[in-house]
Amino acid sequence: MRHSNRVHVAGIVFAALPVLAVVSCSEGRDPGQRPGAEGVREVIPLYTRALADGDGSKACSLMSMAAQEALAKRTVNDGCLQSVQTVADGLDPASAVALREVKMKDPQVDGSSATVELQLNPSQQGAIDALGSTTLSLVQIDERWHIDALSAE
Repeated sequence: MRHSNRVHVAGIVFAALPVLAVVSCSEGRDPGQRPGAEGVREVIPLYTRALADGDGSKACSLMSMAAQEALAKRTVNDGCLQSVQTVADGLDPASAVALREVKMKDPQVDGSSATVELQLNPSQQGAIDALGSTTLSLVQIDERWHIDALSAE
């Protein structure tokens, strides 16, 4: 009888392994790999939180090279990591909170490009200044959404 129970338990464990593998693989995907608006909605809060927290590695990994260069130019720095830290250091506490909790309108997706308008009000000017705009453009690079440029207001 004991041998039968072991076989039954082993069968349950082996039957559950494919389910665990599928769950692990889908949870382990890179941010922004989801298609269309879903991927855009995933990237925006990760980017704005990383910007607010001065997490250059995270923020820069979510940006295209063009966006990294534009940020470095705007902040008068040599590279993206330093630029993100400069932006974070310049935020007042309310603006940092606004970036961490940013809301957005529905993304407008057109093939491999997208725009999204962030819902920040004039009292959150520090957050707007940190982003450069309330409208962000994104591009898909290697099937992953990246912040591409800041749209002119």
